[in-house]
Amino acid sequence: MTPSPGTATHALTQADVDAGVVDNTATATGTDPNGTDVTATDSFLAPIPADSGDQLGQAGGDPDGERCG
Repeated sequence: MTPSPGTATHALTQADVDAGVVDNTATATGTDPNGTDVTATDSFLAPIPADSGDQLGQAGGDPDGERCG
């Protein structure tokens, strides 16, 4: 039997951000050496950090690109 890795992506929604978490649930299915189907599930609530404000910086400038102040 050869293991088969898997990947998935989820684009965060506004509802995820509003909730402050996103549910990360994975389910794996396969067959054991005796031919029996098996399933395992695991979940994790991944926190979404609160907005920490303007992350682009707060330095001002004039239209010519010169720094003001």
